[in-house]
Amino acid sequence: MKSLFQQSSNNIIHFLLSISLCLTLLVLDIQTSKLDTFRSIATTALLPIRYMVDLPVSTVHWLTARVATAQQLVAENARLRAHELLLESKLQKLLALERENASLRSLFSSSSQLSGHAMMAQILAVDLDPSLQQVVIDKGQINQAYNGQPVLDAYGVIGQLINVGYMTSRVLLITDAHSAVPVENARNGARSVAVGDSKSGRLILFGVPDSKDIQMGDLFLTSGLGLRYPVGYPVGKVTAIDHQSGKSFATIWLEPAAHIDRSRQVLLAWPERAKLESRVKDQLHMKVT
Repeated sequence: MKSLFQQSSNNIIHFLLSISLCLTLLVLDIQTSKLDTFRSIATTALLPIRYMVDLPVSTVHWLTARVATAQQLVAENARLRAHELLLESKLQKLLALERENASLRSLFSSSSQLSGHAMMAQILAVDLDPSLQQVVIDKGQINQAYNGQPVLDAYGVIGQLINVGYMTSRVLLITDAHSAVPVENARNGARSVAVGDSKSGRLILFGVPDSKDIQMGDLFLTSGLGLRYPVGYPVGKVTAIDHQSGKSFATIWLEPAAHIDRSRQVLLAWPERAKLESRVKDQLHMKVT
């Protein structure tokens, strides 16, 4: 008990001495300037300690600021990238619309050159079977479409309708193995039949005599024979001529003039029957004479 009382008394004495010392120093600092030199020395001496004490705090603040800046940069970069992708997608849409408008202008231009009625149609689906060259369009019986009706684009013959539904129809492309188009050489009038080749996506002129004047680059047009396709519409250009030794016939390969694998809009044509019949009569008359 006595030891506790003695320890408490010592604490009180130390406290009072500290208070007295503080008051004395405070009075001396106010009344005189003798402590200025001591204060300056003490401040200088304690400055490294102050820096050491402040270093962890300042380091944490610096790291926090850098992390926040990095996160802001990452977020800003992600935002700008998303904006760039959005602008790029809009640009692609505008380019697609521009191509579509150009295609429509070409279709309207080619439709004005056709004799008879024509209607624009949209390709809805493409047959995925590689052995079949067929597509589906958005026109059918409701639009007075009929089996065997010619289908064109701005550059040439696409094919013909083979299965007409009420609102949609199936088109047999000229590159299908079941397709055959009567054609004539635009340069010299030589006639033949262009048969589709599903594997190569081209057309073949079979049974052409070697004596026929057919050259690379010759353009073959629809002849009108068969009373199906309009007269004088591009079918394909000669890209290869195969002269087989020992045989009197050559195999001629045509590249389709129509953009079969690129066109999205096509034309349904209603050729003038009387004009086709007149063309056939002229051809027969020329053959007789």
